[in-house]
Amino acid sequence: MLGWSCEKEALPDISAPADVNSAIENRSIGGVLSGSGETVLGNVLNNPYALDNINQAYQMLRGSTGNLQPTHYYLKWVPQTGEHIEALEAFEEAYGYEFETQPIHFEVVYEGTENYVDPAIGENGFSPEYGAITAAHFNASAMPAVPFELLEVMHIPQYETRLTFTAFVISGNEAYYEATEGLCHPDCPTWPDCLEDSSLTCEVVPGTALGTIALAGAGSAGTVTSIAPKANFPNYILDDRMGLYGEHEVINAIIPEPIECPPGCIAKLRLNPSAGPFHLEWYCDCDGDPTEGDDDEEEDPEPPAGQVEQCGCFVYENKKKPGGRIILTDTQTGDEGVRRVKVKTTRHHWGFIWRNTDTDDEGCWKINKAYNVRRMKTKVVFKDRVSDRAVIRSFRGARFWNAFLKPVKYTWKLRRNGKNWHALCLRLEDDPEDHTSKQEEGYVAALTNNGMHEYYDNFGIDLPSPGKLRILIHNLDDRLNAAPMFRTIDNEQFGLGDIAGYLLAYQTPFTGLLYTYWELSKPDIFISFGDPDPSDDKRQTVYHEMVHASQYAQVGRDWWTDYVTYIMTRVGSGQPLPYGDGTDPGAGRAELAEGMAESVELYLADLKYGLLHSDGLVNANRYANQAEELEFWLEENNIGFIPEGLFYDLFDENGVNPPIPIAPAAEPMLLGSPNALVDNVSSFTFLDQLSALNPITEDVNGFRTNLWQQSGPQGNTLAGFNQIFQDYGY
Repeated sequence: MLGWSCEKEALPDISAPADVNSAIENRSIGGVLSGSGETVLGNVLNNPYALDNINQAYQMLRGSTGNLQPTHYYLKWVPQTGEHIEALEAFEEAYGYEFETQPIHFEVVYEGTENYVDPAIGENGFSPEYGAITAAHFNASAMPAVPFELLEVMHIPQYETRLTFTAFVISGNEAYYEATEGLCHPDCPTWPDCLEDSSLTCEVVPGTALGTIALAGAGSAGTVTSIAPKANFPNYILDDRMGLYGEHEVINAIIPEPIECPPGCIAKLRLNPSAGPFHLEWYCDCDGDPTEGDDDEEEDPEPPAGQVEQCGCFVYENKKKPGGRIILTDTQTGDEGVRRVKVKTTRHHWGFIWRNTDTDDEGCWKINKAYNVRRMKTKVVFKDRVSDRAVIRSFRGARFWNAFLKPVKYTWKLRRNGKNWHALCLRLEDDPEDHTSKQEEGYVAALTNNGMHEYYDNFGIDLPSPGKLRILIHNLDDRLNAAPMFRTIDNEQFGLGDIAGYLLAYQTPFTGLLYTYWELSKPDIFISFGDPDPSDDKRQTVYHEMVHASQYAQVGRDWWTDYVTYIMTRVGSGQPLPYGDGTDPGAGRAELAEGMAESVELYLADLKYGLLHSDGLVNANRYANQAEELEFWLEENNIGFIPEGLFYDLFDENGVNPPIPIAPAAEPMLLGSPNALVDNVSSFTFLDQLSALNPITEDVNGFRTNLWQQSGPQGNTLAGFNQIFQDYGY
């Protein structure tokens, strides 16, 4: 049931985190303290876009009663269930909205690195979400069935004008006023009618005569006095000749012929009293040097018309139109673009309206909306809308449940005194101090996102996709990296007891807190974070789990369900977790699934990192240089029955990468086989091998038969082919 209330918000608990009173040198605009920890809010602010404020401002400017109508409604959503959160996320996606857990109508007294957490929310509850929707959607059929409170009825003008400036002043928000680019101001021939009619702009025809545009005089009742520094006010408000309220009269002025302006500049109209009474002239308003930062123009391709290169990306030459590059800083290879994620922008203060776009494969993005402000919020959302391959969610513990059911988001709160927004080189990088922080979450989400896209696009292995994946990055336990494909198999196939058993197989307790929301957020893939592992180790894990996704696409739901069940039943069996000891029925699936995933994972990691890996002994520990050794998977609780090297040996080009001796030997003698084998087989691609899996292939011997029948001999002999399997103990 929908409900609403016009009651104002009560003040939140503003007790500061422990480090607020410590020596903090970083301060944001207005002297607000900033540092680590949660954001802390202060007093309630008077909303400048409240309908009463806008109509009062209109009356002061026009001298007549304002009757502007609602354009937006500011809501506090009060979700009670996981279904409510999912409904809000779908509403955001469908109409470009953005709802945040931090209310917009409070001052910020401490800008923390972590999101604001409502102190009234219990450990197992959902946070309210705040944001504006259009009047057209309010109580319409598109409205999600989520409880809400109506905080404010608003009129947000399409253009930034003296109307909004006056509303900010009379509401006590002039310190926060920063004009966005607008097409309705006193220099326009349609002023002041464009205050009410957004179809009227500054487009003029030479020879058009301007009529009288007299507004309320400066001495009239209700004059607004501005006490804030005007450095951030737009030129038309600073213009003494026009006054703060547009009281200057222009009579019978003639629009002159327009002028040509250089690229990056905009032709604007202004009064020039020195040339005579009511004389108008065009001038070029230039945003600065549009080629700034282009260091290598001769070698780089030319940007399209109206664009320049910044951060290695083509962006709009108008510096007030935001754009740039979202960058992942890999600990081993450096910077790379974050691929195919959503990017959203809004003004920092009273930012009700968000614009959104998506990055390309280089992490480049741009938004065709000018922001004439000094502070902006830019947010990345880890949802692939370009190729629809995955959505990445996160679990970072209790009181972050909204994020658990929505895509991972990371926000930069930026300041550019020069209003230069088209050169935003924004980085996501490892947090060396806290591997469970919001920063680390964004970094691991970016690594996961890029690893997934590389798997499909960069290496030419052409392994299939099962469709859109739900990936959960988490800090539950660093051993829980797995691909049970819960969501893709079927929401009803596995109950909570089954999922609890699966997590226990990875020695991860399924706490009571998880029960509340797991039914809605069953993931396909788990990726852990919270450890100090370098980027190549984390990315290897992503490659590994992506191979499992391809295996699921090949073998189908029943085969994979049986494999997941096998892992669940290792709990309480007395065997090593999670894969057992290789003796029970079903162990053959582990040999196939995990052995192939290990081979592909390390092969792709070698292609990505080569000698830049983090494992020390640069040549010896490079996977390609161990290709012709007998490789069994040896890790904690894995006794070595999974033949991870077999699948690489079937593929590799023999003799190219001979093993480099290491003492003691990297791989012990297992199952009676020598450490170095005679590998006379090659050219069976990973796609060939995956194709040899089918719904009735349950062990390595069945795989061997299928592979030779479907893809042999490819220049190999049957004797050599069988020999390599015998060397591995089959």
